[in-house]
Amino acid sequence: MMRRRSDLPPADPQPWAQMIPADSFYARLGKWRDVLVEDEDYAPLYKDSPKVRPSIPPSMVVLAMLLEYHDDCSDAEAEQRMRFDLRWKHALGMDLEEPGFDATVLCRFRRKLLECGLDAPCSSGWLRRPGGRGSSQKTPPNVWTALISSGPQVRGTPTP
Repeated sequence: MMRRRSDLPPADPQPWAQMIPADSFYARLGKWRDVLVEDEDYAPLYKDSPKVRPSIPPSMVVLAMLLEYHDDCSDAEAEQRMRFDLRWKHALGMDLEEPGFDATVLCRFRRKLLECGLDAPCSSGWLRRPGGRGSSQKTPPNVWTALISSGPQVRGTPTP
């Protein structure tokens, strides 16, 4: 069974969350994260894995990749931002004490996406955006391509 974000204990409302402007990218991502990314969409990445269950829900990794793309930072910088940046913690739905995850998780996840042929958004909508009446629309291909290709060779993060 794959670990899902819903398997994690819910984050308590954080008093610092109101410091994040409501119209910011981080607040919007925090508001829509459960609609944008669903863990079940990434089940094919783990079907041949001996553990079958990743320790970090794939939806959190994808959301971190979005933040990384938005802030134009490396995997190592993303690791630090998950640990110290309140905006990132809010967008990812993390508690203040949660450290996030290691930069190598981002590298390995990108590699898994490529190995499984899931490097294109047309693979049944790997990333959704809210549409009218509860429907979902696919992410524009150029954004998804940038997320996948912004790996260590481009950003200067060492490969695990």
